[in-house]
Amino acid sequence: MPITGDAVVSELRPGIQRRPWIGNCVAIGQSAISPDPIDALDLHVTHGCISHLMSLFPATAGDFPEAEAYNRSVRSFGTNLRDFQAAHFLLNRRFDDPFWDGIREVEMPPSLKRKVEMFDARADVPLNDDESFYEQGWAALLLGCGVQPKGYDPRVDSLSDDAHIHKVQQRLREVAELAKRMPGVNRFLGVEQRASEEVNG
Repeated sequence: MPITGDAVVSELRPGIQRRPWIGNCVAIGQSAISPDPIDALDLHVTHGCISHLMSLFPATAGDFPEAEAYNRSVRSFGTNLRDFQAAHFLLNRRFDDPFWDGIREVEMPPSLKRKVEMFDARADVPLNDDESFYEQGWAALLLGCGVQPKGYDPRVDSLSDDAHIHKVQQRLREVAELAKRMPGVNRFLGVEQRASEEVNG
Protein backbone atom coordinates (compact mmCIF):
# COMPACT_ATOMS: atom_id res chain seq x y z
CA MET A 1 0.00 0.00 0.00
CA PRO A 2 1.56 3.33 -1.03
CA ILE A 3 2.24 6.01 1.55
CA THR A 4 -0.14 8.93 1.18
CA GLY A 5 -0.37 12.35 2.72
CA ASP A 6 2.26 14.93 3.54
CA ALA A 7 5.49 13.98 5.26
CA VAL A 8 5.71 15.16 8.84
CA VAL A 9 9.06 16.28 10.20
CA SER A 10 9.41 16.30 13.98
CA GLU A 11 12.23 17.92 15.92
CA LEU A 12 14.63 15.41 17.46
CA ARG A 13 14.94 16.18 21.17
CA PRO A 14 16.82 13.47 23.07
CA GLY A 15 16.52 13.71 26.82
CA ILE A 16 15.27 12.24 30.10
CA GLN A 17 12.23 13.30 32.10
CA ARG A 18 13.21 14.81 35.45
CA ARG A 19 10.29 12.99 37.14
CA PRO A 20 8.91 10.17 34.97
CA TRP A 21 6.54 9.12 37.79
CA ILE A 22 4.28 11.85 39.17
CA GLY A 23 1.22 10.97 41.22
CA ASN A 24 -0.59 8.10 39.53
CA CYS A 25 0.99 8.75 36.12
CA VAL A 26 4.08 6.76 35.12
CA ALA A 27 6.06 7.48 31.96
CA ILE A 28 7.67 4.54 30.20
CA GLY A 29 9.53 4.21 26.92
CA GLN A 30 10.03 7.38 24.90
CA SER A 31 7.77 9.36 27.21
CA ALA A 32 10.40 8.83 29.94
CA ILE A 33 13.62 8.64 27.93
CA SER A 34 14.03 9.85 24.36
CA PRO A 35 17.30 8.39 23.03
CA ASP A 36 19.25 9.42 19.98
CA PRO A 37 18.22 7.19 17.03
CA ILE A 38 21.86 6.16 16.42
CA ASP A 39 21.43 2.82 18.24
CA ALA A 40 17.69 2.21 17.66
CA LEU A 41 17.10 1.93 21.43
CA ASP A 42 13.37 2.66 21.56
CA LEU A 43 12.33 -0.91 22.38
CA HIS A 44 15.29 -1.26 24.73
CA VAL A 45 14.20 1.85 26.63
CA THR A 46 10.61 0.61 26.87
CA HIS A 47 11.75 -2.77 28.20
CA GLY A 48 14.05 -1.10 30.75
CA CYS A 49 11.33 1.21 32.06
CA ILE A 50 8.83 -1.65 32.34
CA SER A 51 11.39 -3.73 34.23
CA HIS A 52 11.96 -0.91 36.72
CA LEU A 53 8.21 -0.38 37.09
CA MET A 54 7.58 -4.10 37.70
CA SER A 55 10.17 -4.17 40.47
CA LEU A 56 8.59 -1.09 42.09
CA PHE A 57 4.92 -1.71 41.33
CA PRO A 58 2.82 0.05 44.00
CA ALA A 59 1.99 -2.04 47.01
CA THR A 60 -0.95 0.20 47.87
CA ALA A 61 -2.81 3.11 46.32
CA GLY A 62 -2.06 6.41 47.95
CA ASP A 63 1.17 8.37 48.24
CA PHE A 64 3.18 6.03 45.98
CA PRO A 65 6.52 6.14 47.81
CA GLU A 66 7.85 3.94 45.00
CA ALA A 67 7.80 6.93 42.65
CA GLU A 68 11.01 8.42 44.04
CA ALA A 69 12.88 5.14 43.62
CA TYR A 70 11.50 4.70 40.08
CA ASN A 71 12.49 8.23 39.11
CA ARG A 72 16.01 7.72 40.44
CA SER A 73 16.44 4.34 38.70
CA VAL A 74 15.05 5.48 35.36
CA ARG A 75 17.20 8.60 35.36
CA SER A 76 20.25 6.48 36.17
CA PHE A 77 19.30 4.01 33.43
CA GLY A 78 18.83 6.88 30.96
CA THR A 79 22.12 8.53 31.93
CA ASN A 80 23.99 5.29 31.24
CA LEU A 81 22.33 5.04 27.83
CA ARG A 82 23.23 8.67 27.15
CA ASP A 83 26.90 7.94 27.88
CA PHE A 84 26.91 4.91 25.59
CA GLN A 85 25.41 6.93 22.75
CA ALA A 86 27.55 10.00 23.41
CA ALA A 87 30.70 7.90 23.02
CA HIS A 88 29.83 7.36 19.34
CA PHE A 89 30.07 11.10 18.79
CA LEU A 90 32.68 12.31 21.28
CA LEU A 91 35.21 9.62 20.35
CA ASN A 92 34.64 9.83 16.60
CA ARG A 93 37.67 9.69 14.29
CA ARG A 94 36.21 11.51 11.31
CA PHE A 95 38.38 14.43 10.33
CA ASP A 96 36.68 15.41 7.08
CA ASP A 97 33.68 17.33 8.35
CA PRO A 98 33.27 20.39 10.61
CA PHE A 99 30.38 18.73 12.47
CA TRP A 100 32.48 15.76 13.60
CA ASP A 101 35.48 17.97 14.35
CA GLY A 102 33.30 20.18 16.54
CA ILE A 103 31.71 17.24 18.37
CA ARG A 104 35.14 16.00 19.51
CA GLU A 105 35.65 19.31 21.30
CA VAL A 106 32.48 18.94 23.41
CA GLU A 107 33.17 18.26 27.09
CA MET A 108 32.63 14.62 27.98
CA PRO A 109 30.21 13.77 30.82
CA PRO A 110 32.22 12.81 33.95
CA SER A 111 30.66 9.32 34.07
CA LEU A 112 31.69 8.61 30.46
CA LYS A 113 35.13 10.15 30.98
CA ARG A 114 35.71 7.79 33.92
CA LYS A 115 34.90 4.77 31.74
CA VAL A 116 37.13 5.92 28.88
CA GLU A 117 40.08 6.70 31.18
CA MET A 118 39.78 3.38 33.02
CA PHE A 119 39.58 1.41 29.77
CA ASP A 120 42.49 3.37 28.33
CA ALA A 121 44.61 2.67 31.42
CA ARG A 122 43.86 -1.03 32.04
CA ALA A 123 41.26 -2.38 29.59
CA ASP A 124 38.66 -2.33 32.35
CA VAL A 125 35.12 -0.94 32.14
CA PRO A 126 33.72 0.31 35.48
CA LEU A 127 29.98 -0.30 35.40
CA ASN A 128 27.41 1.87 37.16
CA ASP A 129 24.12 0.85 38.71
CA ASP A 130 21.29 0.39 36.19
CA GLU A 131 23.64 -0.37 33.29
CA SER A 132 22.15 -2.17 30.29
CA PHE A 133 25.31 -2.41 28.21
CA TYR A 134 27.91 -4.56 29.90
CA GLU A 135 31.69 -4.94 29.59
CA GLN A 136 31.67 -6.65 26.20
CA GLY A 137 29.48 -4.00 24.58
CA TRP A 138 31.46 -1.14 26.07
CA ALA A 139 34.78 -2.74 25.11
CA ALA A 140 33.61 -3.24 21.52
CA LEU A 141 32.46 0.38 21.33
CA LEU A 142 35.62 1.86 22.84
CA LEU A 143 37.95 -0.29 20.75
CA GLY A 144 35.94 0.58 17.65
CA CYS A 145 36.36 4.26 18.49
CA GLY A 146 40.14 3.84 18.68
CA VAL A 147 40.67 3.65 22.45
CA GLN A 148 43.62 1.25 22.72
CA PRO A 149 44.37 0.26 26.33
CA LYS A 150 47.88 1.12 27.47
CA GLY A 151 47.87 -1.57 30.15
CA TYR A 152 45.81 -4.41 31.58
CA ASP A 153 44.39 -5.64 34.85
CA PRO A 154 47.43 -6.79 36.89
CA ARG A 155 45.39 -9.66 38.32
CA VAL A 156 45.92 -11.38 34.98
CA ASP A 157 49.54 -12.01 36.02
CA SER A 158 48.40 -14.14 38.96
CA LEU A 159 47.63 -16.98 36.51
CA SER A 160 50.27 -18.82 34.52
CA ASP A 161 50.29 -18.80 30.73
CA ASP A 162 49.26 -22.47 30.79
CA ALA A 163 46.24 -21.63 32.95
CA HIS A 164 45.15 -18.90 30.51
CA ILE A 165 45.59 -21.23 27.54
CA HIS A 166 43.61 -23.96 29.32
CA LYS A 167 40.77 -21.54 30.07
CA VAL A 168 40.57 -20.31 26.46
CA GLN A 169 40.66 -23.87 25.12
CA GLN A 170 37.93 -24.89 27.54
CA ARG A 171 35.75 -22.00 26.35
CA LEU A 172 36.37 -22.98 22.71
CA ARG A 173 35.31 -26.56 23.46
CA GLU A 174 32.13 -25.31 25.14
CA VAL A 175 31.29 -23.15 22.11
CA ALA A 176 31.96 -26.05 19.73
CA GLU A 177 29.71 -28.39 21.74
CA LEU A 178 26.96 -25.80 21.84
CA ALA A 179 27.22 -25.29 18.07
CA LYS A 180 26.95 -29.06 17.46
CA ARG A 181 23.68 -29.23 19.41
CA MET A 182 22.09 -26.36 17.49
CA PRO A 183 19.76 -27.14 14.57
CA GLY A 184 20.90 -26.19 11.07
CA VAL A 185 19.49 -23.04 9.48
CA ASN A 186 17.06 -24.97 7.27
CA ARG A 187 15.73 -26.96 10.21
CA PHE A 188 15.46 -23.85 12.36
CA LEU A 189 13.45 -22.08 9.66
CA GLY A 190 11.35 -25.18 8.96
CA VAL A 191 12.51 -25.33 5.33
CA GLU A 192 13.09 -29.10 5.39
CA GLN A 193 9.67 -29.76 6.90
CA ARG A 194 7.85 -27.53 4.37
CA ALA A 195 9.71 -29.13 1.47
CA SER A 196 8.70 -32.59 2.74
CA GLU A 197 5.09 -31.50 3.11
CA GLU A 198 5.05 -30.15 -0.44
CA VAL A 199 6.45 -33.42 -1.84
CA ASN A 200 4.05 -35.59 0.16
CA GLY A 201 1.03 -33.37 -0.03
